[in-house]
Amino acid sequence: MQHITFTMPDKLWPAFNLNWPLLNQLFACAAYTLLKWAEKMGIEIGLFAALHTYGRQLNQHPHIHLSVTRGGLCRKHGVWRSVFFKKKVAERYWRQAVIALLRQHYASLDLAAAGYRHIRDYREWCQFFRITISAAMENSLCQEDKARTAKRQLSRPLPETATCCSLQITPLQWPDSGSSLL
Repeated sequence: MQHITFTMPDKLWPAFNLNWPLLNQLFACAAYTLLKWAEKMGIEIGLFAALHTYGRQLNQHPHIHLSVTRGGLCRKHGVWRSVFFKKKVAERYWRQAVIALLRQHYASLDLAAAGYRHIRDYREWCQFFRITISAAMENSLCQEDKARTAKRQLSRPLPETATCCSLQITPLQWPDSGSSLL
């Protein structure tokens, strides 16, 4: 297994703080990042993910911990092919997926309440990503190849002040190879 942590710049955290339904879609973004790569390689991979909405200092810090197989079944021949997901490629797909998600939901976001009062329209929202976010997301992916890290992260108790929310699991509709999520 390969453990990958998908993070984002702190400038994006407020957008998710007031829009909890978007957190569920972060799973789709993280999974899409690796599934798209595997599709290009012609393999089927296995993965599981966990969402953390807080950081080590118990501050708001949404991020996804994802464990993925170190290979997959070849679609064409049905044999196992080894793979190691590289940081630079995964970062590019992750950045594109998160920015696409926030652009897609621009109309439903309360930007003023989230601390983005300086953004007045969709054009400025897109400019915000281009100038501020793209460079910051270059370092948004941390790779670890140790199962104990995943176990440690997933087995931490919730703080007493943490609030739990229900999660509705629905089948994801992945775009066919002719269309693009981005």
